[in-house]
Amino acid sequence: MRKSVATLALGAFLLACAPKPPVEIDAASVEPKLYWSRSLQDQRVALTGYINFDNGPAGQAIAGGPELRSGANGAGLKLISFDAKFGSRPNQIGSATMKTDKMFKNAPSGVPEVVTFDRNALTYYDAKGAPHPVGQPARVIGRVKYAVSIENDPRSPTGQRFRPILTQVELAPGY
Repeated sequence: MRKSVATLALGAFLLACAPKPPVEIDAASVEPKLYWSRSLQDQRVALTGYINFDNGPAGQAIAGGPELRSGANGAGLKLISFDAKFGSRPNQIGSATMKTDKMFKNAPSGVPEVVTFDRNALTYYDAKGAPHPVGQPARVIGRVKYAVSIENDPRSPTGQRFRPILTQVELAPGY
């Protein structure tokens, strides 16, 4: 009898400590859930879309930071920015053509560098390390952090608009 009570107590404890599944957010609810409210601060969320970067003036894709969009190749709505490292390891984005350059010629030390690459050769690596072309849908799971608040935004019911970013990101195929 005692053993079964202890087993039940341990089971209840493990269930209580199990990580919660991420909050699923679809493209239609991104603005009200992420941009007009801070209610998801520090929570894990999941969104599906297409990884995108600023293409730069010559179309060479200057990587200041990745974002998730609702359409491929920069089309559709911006869903959210996320923090990801460049490389070929799990949960990273990479390409054999990537190179790091100074932001401008003869830039002094301390000026940020930019990463350039060929968009057609760009790959994201899922949590297991399997490669996927950036042109395919990706599921991004991460923890919501808010960088800044914009006051008096007429689109927001509260007048505030927030700038979320996902940290501690995990990448997966979005199909």
